[in-house]
Amino acid sequence: MARAAAHALAALAPLDEEHVLPSMDDPRVAVEQAVAVGLEARREGVAAVSRTEDDLRAAATSAIASARAALAELVGSGRIPPPPPDAL
Repeated sequence: MARAAAHALAALAPLDEEHVLPSMDDPRVAVEQAVAVGLEARREGVAAVSRTEDDLRAAATSAIASARAALAELVGSGRIPPPPPDAL
């Protein structure tokens, strides 16, 4: 499954001299890795729930959007500091 995640990450990379990996701030990164790992888990027979690629993508997109909204709310309300710019 780690190999599937690595391939998904590599597929999103711009692959130039300055950037060999996509930005972790790019929401596609987590979605595509989740989909790749979910499909590989299904292929290996270890997935707790068998989902289609579309279902995996929809679930990952929704979960990541919710997490980003929660983070924005926490930062916006001052309950937590924003992440340092160099962490993105």
